[in-house]
Formats: sequence, structure tokens, C-alpha cells
Amino acid sequence: MTSLLTRSSAALALALTTLASSLSAQTLSGDLTVDNSFTAYLSTSVNTQGAAVLASGTSWTTTYSFGSVALTPGQTYYLQVRGTDVGVISAFIGDFTLTGAFQFANGLQFLTTNTTDWSASAVGFGATDDALRNQGVNGVSPWGTRPNIDATANFIWTQDNCINCTRYFWTTITPTAQIPEPASVALLGAGALGLLGVTVRRRRA
Repeated sequence: MTSLLTRSSAALALALTTLASSLSAQTLSGDLTVDNSFTAYLSTSVNTQGAAVLASGTSWTTTYSFGSVALTPGQTYYLQVRGTDVGVISAFIGDFTLTGAFQFANGLQFLTTNTTDWSASAVGFGATDDALRNQGVNGVSPWGTRPNIDATANFIWTQDNCINCTRYFWTTITPTAQIPEPASVALLGAGALGLLGVTVRRRRA
């Protein structure tokens, strides 16, 4: 009898833990800027510009931030940045953070701009994957330190270092765990509670 009660309690605890996990925050936030202007999107297709605009800016000396953008558990996303240069120098820099059951291309929940975990194209999102150029970490001349952006973030652009042009950058956000549907979790919890109730009644009999 004690063993059955223990198992019932364990099942109930598991159901509650799973439910808490499914209801925990699943979000994306970030800080970025582009010399000279940009628009950042969130898409569920690597080849399609996202309908959700995360941030946009027209002054490279300003750090633009967005926070707590809700993500759907189990869905793969693409963080996209369309950057436009006007003039002699061009660069994109930023850092980004995830919460919940998601990870970036580097396998972590924190990502900075770099030449390893980002892709770029002169044509469009998800198109030809052009080589990236690392122009130095946050603080390097001529841009200096961009506030509220991690010190390890790199100023990046395409290898051609084009001027008066538009480039498309993207990186993948993947789910790290399959989150049960709320109805399934509720059913599991109800079953555990029912089993616990039966056990208690048997002990009283």
C-alpha cells in the first residue's frame, strides 16, 4: 500500500513538473545595430521574410533592443536581419538571448554576432550563403563600443565588404525538447490524482 501511494505521489509530482515546464516563459530578446540601418524579423521559414518585426533602426550609433518576444514550444524559428549600408563602411553587431526550451545555432541560449553561427546573402534570406567578414569585436575602430551589446560580439558583414548595399543575415533557433500539449499534461495530472485518491480510500478501509 505504501509503495502504491509513493508511486502515485511521484506521478503527480511529474505531472506538475511537466505542466510547469510547459507554462514557463519561451522568449527571444536582443540588442543590435547596423551601420547604417536595419530591420529584424522572426520567421518560421528560412526562405521567407518574417511577418513579425522585432526591431528596426536608422542610426548605427544607437543600440536597438527588443525583449520577451513569445516563442511557440516545439517550433523552429529563424532570426533574420536585413541590413543596409550607405557610405564607406558597413557592419552588423548584436547579442541575443533565449529562455525556455530553445537554443541558437551554437547550442546555447546566448548568441552574439560572429562568422560561425550566422549566414548571409546578397540576394535574400535563405538564398546563397555568402562568406562572412569579421571586422573585429565590439569596441574596434571606427565604430567604437556599442552600448548594451556584449563585449565578445563581432562587427560582421559579407566578405565583399560592399558599400551602398543591402545584405541579409540569419541564424536558426531550434527547440530543445518536445513540450506536451496542455491537455495531455492535464490528463496525466488527473490520472495521478485519481490513483492517489483510490490509494487513500483503500488505506482508510
